[in-house]
Amino acid sequence: MRIDELRKVVEREYSRLCEVLKLDPIPLDVYLVDEDSKQFSELGISLKSPLAFYDKEKIILPRTDNELNALQNYEPKFPPIVWDKAHPKEWPLWRVELWHEVCHQVENDIIRGWKGGVEGGDAWKDAVIYIAKCFKVTKEQVTAIL
Repeated sequence: MRIDELRKVVEREYSRLCEVLKLDPIPLDVYLVDEDSKQFSELGISLKSPLAFYDKEKIILPRTDNELNALQNYEPKFPPIVWDKAHPKEWPLWRVELWHEVCHQVENDIIRGWKGGVEGGDAWKDAVIYIAKCFKVTKEQVTAIL
């Protein structure tokens, strides 16, 4: 899969997540990591950076050549039919990371308790419960994919 194809798949997933979770979309940056690059992504992130993150203003999801080469031209089902991140076809790494970062967005936008990257606190747990309710699954199922 090419990065531009994956970007469209990720954008569709994020749009659907925002709809179900009643979130206002924020900019999403999906780019190919280049350890030797001096360039920056559309949102100003060094292309050298391999770290996915959320920061209230954007979600960053860098991808690697190895990951792209391993991906098939397959878009996981939405809503998920399998809630186990060990299932590689339904939960490729990009999807696990996107849902994780969206959980931080729920912490911030819905729960109003995000503390900047800290997980496992009350706001994180409340965000997991909120996501579970929105998707009509258990909090354990949501936790299994984050």
